Amino acid sequence: MKVRFSTFVNNTYYEQCLVLYKSYLLYEHKHPFRVYSWHTLDEDKRQHLKDIGVEVIDVHQEDWDLWTYYNLYGFKWKGLIESDCDVEVLLDADTLFLDNLDDLIDKLEDHKLIVVPEYVLTHRAGNLFNIGLMVIGKQGKSLLQRSVERMLEQPYREGKVPNTEMFSLCDIVQEDNVDVLELDFMQYMHLWENHNIPKTLSVKDGKFIVNNPDGTRVRFYHFTTHIDPYQGSKVLRFSYDKVKANRMWLKRFNNPMGLIYNHLDINEDFKTIKETQESWQIK
Repeated sequence: MKVRFSTFVNNTYYEQCLVLYKSYLLYEHKHPFRVYSWHTLDEDKRQHLKDIGVEVIDVHQEDWDLWTYYNLYGFKWKGLIESDCDVEVLLDADTLFLDNLDDLIDKLEDHKLIVVPEYVLTHRAGNLFNIGLMVIGKQGKSLLQRSVERMLEQPYREGKVPNTEMFSLCDIVQEDNVDVLELDFMQYMHLWENHNIPKTLSVKDGKFIVNNPDGTRVRFYHFTTHIDPYQGSKVLRFSYDKVKANRMWLKRFNNPMGLIYNHLDINEDFKTIKETQESWQIK
């Protein structure tokens, strides 16, 4: 069975993708890592990804209209529909592994998708699930095709909101009562105000362990939208200004994710991150 952990990358998300890949290596996943290049990924960046062990696949716009392909993020569905994989774990580039997620492959079984519902504080955000983490097999590709058709037929939602790949897929899953496995958002998808939930950080066997206040482990993390260290935006994403972002995540929000991101970004390279614990022991 061909399985990949996959993300879509252009020049804008390249640096964040490198940190994501380091976290993937840190937790020793057994299935290969794939990058779909869908727009403006420079050749030197493509080559570097290949040099560090990433599989790079091109996605081309071809006869897709500009609005659907770019503005509605249809390039994601095009890449996955054309994919040669039996199962893919779809990741946004602005995410981090905090545990080995190979077990999600086995959990797919007869489900069409594995998804994480979106929550604002303790309230579920309607029918939405966030495709920053989604597991899909061949049996789920028909849903992606229908999502593309929905985007073409209905490019906007009520209030002139673009009917993106996520919105259209969530609607189809709800309308057809599709069999999906939903993961716990507290373990996989802290979004919006839930970035403010205090988290504890420890290290065991050279790997980061992040826990929620109730002791459950945070296994995956998604940085959502931009941080302003001075205005204190409620909607947070890891900023390119890493020093300021690190301070705010830790001191204002009791959130160690900035420390982890910075450590992987600055203090680890693609050679040493693969070294085993035994190689560091004093002989």
